[in-house]
Amino acid sequence: MNLSNRTSIAWVLFGLLLALLAARPSSAGVEGGTRGVEVILKEPEVILRSLYDKSWAIVIGINHYPGGDRNTPNLNYAVSDAKRVAQKLTGLGFEVRTLIDEQATRQNIIHLLADDIGPQTKENDRIVFYFAGHGATKEKADKTYMGYILPHDYNPGKHSATAISLQQLREASSEIKAKHMLYLMDSCFSGGLLAGRGRMPTAGTAGYQYLLNITKGRSHVVIAAGGKDQTVKEEGGSGVFTRVFLDALSQRSDMPWAKDGYVTAMDLASYVMKRVPDLAPQQTPQYGHLEGEGDVVVDIFQPLDVSGGDERAHKIFEAEQALKAEEALQRAKRKRNIVAPGF
Repeated sequence: MNLSNRTSIAWVLFGLLLALLAARPSSAGVEGGTRGVEVILKEPEVILRSLYDKSWAIVIGINHYPGGDRNTPNLNYAVSDAKRVAQKLTGLGFEVRTLIDEQATRQNIIHLLADDIGPQTKENDRIVFYFAGHGATKEKADKTYMGYILPHDYNPGKHSATAISLQQLREASSEIKAKHMLYLMDSCFSGGLLAGRGRMPTAGTAGYQYLLNITKGRSHVVIAAGGKDQTVKEEGGSGVFTRVFLDALSQRSDMPWAKDGYVTAMDLASYVMKRVPDLAPQQTPQYGHLEGEGDVVVDIFQPLDVSGGDERAHKIFEAEQALKAEEALQRAKRKRNIVAPGF
């Protein structure tokens, strides 16, 4: 072989080497500290849809207690707090139902939870139940105490017939199919809902696989404004508990979970349990599980890396297909409304 042919072959080989190098992923597509692992980022709505099929919320706020007594005076900010919570949850993708003042009767609250939204939920759904209003506690014959939330039509002279016991809420929760439920209770004595199940939240690991792990099983969780024997405070235009957790959901960049890109009920509880006593020393917020051992994802606000396995790929594929189907359905509905308005 002469020199000219060898030179030509060398240039061909050099060209092939350049092509192979160009085909490799750039450093922008590789995880830091790893080699050859592609980062696959998915938007928050895709991640959330891979964890839950539908999100529901029941939001209750009661200022006025027309049949109450000196222990149940009218409140100032429960209604405005409930409206702010409803607005925030709507922005987070929840289908929100509200009961405000005279709407929030004992019958309507129980019906909405146990007979309306409860039966509509599927296993892969999540529910938030928020209550702002009066609570009460009563000593039972065995010297233990039962906590209650008080609806708009509460009558102190007919306590058992007009209050809603926290035991009733626990029983209603056990009948709901949705795997995840978060109770946010801004009322006096609301820690009684836990009935000994309260505990300190613990820090979890970060990442999409962690979210898959904590959302696999059933988990009904409570964050209560105070203990079973504590009153809770209104000041500065809102309930202290509600203001703190709404700030936590709104001021994402200042929160401990900012770098994770999502917040769970456990994250929220950890922050609330530290911050509320700074503002209301007589309140000790409570956290615990009514059922299960997982966690409830409250918000996802940054793209997450979903690379790393068949389970993740399958979950994301199903989520993207479901979102596409929902978008197509919405387009078809809009088209029908344009063609035949009013139908």
